[in-house]
Amino acid sequence: MTLEAASFDLVLTDVHMPGDLSGLDLARIVAQSRPEIKVVVMSGQHVPTEDEPVHFYAFLAKPVLNRPGFAGNCIQIG
Repeated sequence: MTLEAASFDLVLTDVHMPGDLSGLDLARIVAQSRPEIKVVVMSGQHVPTEDEPVHFYAFLAKPVLNRPGFAGNCIQIG
């Protein structure tokens, strides 16, 4: 399935993924080819800096499950 043929509203990805493609690369690709799709990037190691180009809707620092307000933030994003 290609990105163009897929039907979804949100991509949730980690910065560090197996293989050559990072989550930041994926966010850039989605932003360029399907800008209507929101991308949420998360990481426990990488925190974006202000001078990095931003191609994602939101960034979540891990761990996220026990963070107060996490469920509400997910509802607002989606």
